[in-house]
Amino acid sequence: MYISVVISNLSLEGFRSFGNRQLIDLAPLTFVYGPNSAGKSSIIKSLLLLQQSVQFSTNPFPLWRGPQVDLGSVWDSVHGHQPNSAMKVGLTINQPSIPRRTDIENQAIFTTAKIEFEFSIKGSEYDSVTVEISSDDKNSGQLKFSRCGADFSLWILNSESLTNYIALADVFGAKRPDALFPVDASQSLPVFYSDAMLPSQVFGHFDGGVQRKQGLEISTNDLFWNRLSTDLNQKFRQEMSKVSYLGPLRKQWSRTEDISQSNQLQHVGSVGENSLSLLKAQPELLASVNTALNETLECGYRLHLTSPTYMIEGAESRPITSPQVMPMLEHLTSNVHVSPVDAGFGLSQLLPILVEMHLREQTLILIEQP
Repeated sequence: MYISVVISNLSLEGFRSFGNRQLIDLAPLTFVYGPNSAGKSSIIKSLLLLQQSVQFSTNPFPLWRGPQVDLGSVWDSVHGHQPNSAMKVGLTINQPSIPRRTDIENQAIFTTAKIEFEFSIKGSEYDSVTVEISSDDKNSGQLKFSRCGADFSLWILNSESLTNYIALADVFGAKRPDALFPVDASQSLPVFYSDAMLPSQVFGHFDGGVQRKQGLEISTNDLFWNRLSTDLNQKFRQEMSKVSYLGPLRKQWSRTEDISQSNQLQHVGSVGENSLSLLKAQPELLASVNTALNETLECGYRLHLTSPTYMIEGAESRPITSPQVMPMLEHLTSNVHVSPVDAGFGLSQLLPILVEMHLREQTLILIEQP
């Protein structure tokens, strides 16, 4: 894996081949190797699961079958396929420190946020869904939330986290520490909107089983949490959107390739199918890849992309009507130009990795190699 240091580790428990809890530290370049069924693919698939759940899920649960990965269901993915079991998937997100301020509207957010989801199943249904959010660098304590409601459509703060929630704004230096919670509601539990994988804005409070609406009762804590949760949700979505996956066997080029003229391409694709389209559309990206080929890897070739106008078929030629590109490699010593088809299989495997690395900064690239 080539990874940004924004996500510094991954935790797995009860997920596929991971029975006991495992904490996997991630560096800018991380190699994962081992025998069959050791869990290599499970690491990659857990991150793809979080990514597609954030981007495409239309209900409160993870999207087990989606465009990035097909895991079947929670029962297919839980360790040992036990009908009454639980799994945990978590990660740590880092970001540069932000100056402390005392204004809630401009308050510093977590510089290190640990997010861990737990899914418990009972028979053929979800029994509970919880998430724990904590931050070591602020000593703010652990906050645990559970899905609630008949359709799991809201989050509620767990009672054991109430003290940490009350202290949250004070720890971060918020104003009015004497107004951290609504008057005579010190034992009520905040309830949060659930339009995302993480708890969002405060919806109201539960006190003795009675829901009391937000409004005049909103507290400094609630105001601060609303600010904090907005930043946390945005950061979580942002980092998950940077995940890209390259499968073990990438597309081998032909002498001419059809390309897409869409300006919506954001990744090279799981088999590198968008590499040439991106390089043709972004000359600066092609220049960066050529620099990597020659200065970093010392390959001795420069890649050129030309747009053919005629296709030769036997003794005849015909005009090309669809957008195509003809990749050529220039040997820097002899100035000879050859097709990548004649230069071996390796370049078609390497180039998508280089394109993805230079396409965006701080990208988390998951690469499988046979």
